[in-house]
Amino acid sequence: MNKFVLGALALTAASTPSLAGEADWLTHDRDIESLASSLTQNSGGSTVAVSGFLRSSYAFSGDVAVAPTGNDLGGFSIDDARLIVTGSIGKYGVVLEMDGSTDPDFVTTPGGLGTFTGAYGATGGVGAVGVLDAYATFAITDQIKGQIGNFRPAFLASSLRQEDGLLFQDRTFLGQAFAFRDQGIQFSGSFEMLNFALAVQNGTDGAGDELAISGRASFTVMGAAPGKTEGALGQGDDTSFTVGVGYYNDGQLDDGTAIAVDGQFGMGQLSAAFEFVDLDVDFGDATPFNAQVGFMVVPDEWEVAARYEDFDSATDTTAITVGVNWYHNGHAAKWHANYITVTDDVSANERDVVQVGVTAAF
Repeated sequence: MNKFVLGALALTAASTPSLAGEADWLTHDRDIESLASSLTQNSGGSTVAVSGFLRSSYAFSGDVAVAPTGNDLGGFSIDDARLIVTGSIGKYGVVLEMDGSTDPDFVTTPGGLGTFTGAYGATGGVGAVGVLDAYATFAITDQIKGQIGNFRPAFLASSLRQEDGLLFQDRTFLGQAFAFRDQGIQFSGSFEMLNFALAVQNGTDGAGDELAISGRASFTVMGAAPGKTEGALGQGDDTSFTVGVGYYNDGQLDDGTAIAVDGQFGMGQLSAAFEFVDLDVDFGDATPFNAQVGFMVVPDEWEVAARYEDFDSATDTTAITVGVNWYHNGHAAKWHANYITVTDDVSANERDVVQVGVTAAF
């Protein structure tokens, strides 16, 4: 019933007559303003806000075959169709995040680690709306809070960011692998330069008694802590550097531990970041890493970036991505173009992919 109500609400806000006159458009605008006001109103100490974003792209590659025809990749993709509802009452809050695309957002365990299958050149489409984040928050102190429900584990900085704030069209391979959601409880806090989070979640045995434990701590060595987006856009002129460490262990697995170190650097128009993860045997027994750099060529408008990834695979897989972003309203309205080239000892894994797309958020 709730899915039907939310879907009807979204359709009511988005639909317009195909041949509307000026008076119809003005009426429609007032309806949207009234709806927005009602969704963000404060009544009895409670607040509700609705946001979301759409990411759509065109991808081309002569090295990627598309099922069921086997034709070369050369088509359009819905990468995210996201709706986010947040609310609060006193010291309690709720987050409900849904997506209507078939992009691999609904993986429930660390996906693809130790293999390359499906990385870069994957496409998405319109699918059934499913729930991603669904959790309640509660304040313990002014600096410490808890949350319980379905959410991403506290491990990598890149995997915790929303897709509309990425520097490239795709996350890093490591970032995507740990961007899955799981049910559990988490405690997090912020103390000036130090931020931490510790979570206990179900893990691969579902509601069984073997739990997954994750933890992350980040320390801002200089400047301000990084924001919710990647790249140099909006980071300011001061030099900043933040380093983080992450831990993930699934009790169901005999050797299911991952340890991460990542860092983010900013200085005016320049940004840089890196990730290094030590994966235990059940996660591929590898030490993949990546590094990226971005530069604002035209402040607040044009940014160029490059990224290198080493999968530490048995076939020496590496990937290089170069990209250009054209911002119209920050990350909320931008065009992007990426070129990805993958090298591998196995020729079937090698590929070159071109992606052009748009991100629009509200």
